[in-house]
Amino acid sequence: VMRWLYSEATMYNHSDRASTALAIGKKGLLCARNQDEIKWRGKFCHVIGNSHYYLSQYDDAYDQFYLALGFFTQSNFEKGRAIILSSLAVIKSKLKDYNAAISFGTEAYHSLLKTGDTLSGVTTLQNIGSFFTEINQPDSAVIYEKNALSIAQRLKLGEAYKAYSYWYIAEAFIIEERVDSIQKYANLSLNIAREAN
Repeated sequence: VMRWLYSEATMYNHSDRASTALAIGKKGLLCARNQDEIKWRGKFCHVIGNSHYYLSQYDDAYDQFYLALGFFTQSNFEKGRAIILSSLAVIKSKLKDYNAAISFGTEAYHSLLKTGDTLSGVTTLQNIGSFFTEINQPDSAVIYEKNALSIAQRLKLGEAYKAYSYWYIAEAFIIEERVDSIQKYANLSLNIAREAN
């Protein structure tokens, strides 16, 4: 029953029907609580948090993600912890608490390395770089974006990863008004986008 409810809630979240997903997620959480399934409680808190996120209810999303983090930590589910830490970083950025976003993102990155999820690690590094840009620390932003770019190139990940890093680097250079660097990285990003179309 829990697996079915989880799948249904996830499907509705991805189908722009977050309100329906939220109701199903709450039923699943109740079921997991009644059966004392700690890991499933974390999974349903994650689904409920995603529903709140899609509904732009960021404080509620944060609360659910934080509960999920506790359940995943308690059940030693490292992959779940990594995903939730990334979600917490994104939520904190939506709430404009970029220092907390950087902290959660850094912890997520280390957790992702433990699980071997390099792909999500690249995205997390890109997010951390964008958080540094938001707090006017372009040097740190560029370091994270270049690390993400280096890993994406080494692993031969899709061009989209490189395009995002190039774009984020260009955004970081806007702070310092380094026109040549802005143009260079923006053009690299746009060239990838043009070739993809």
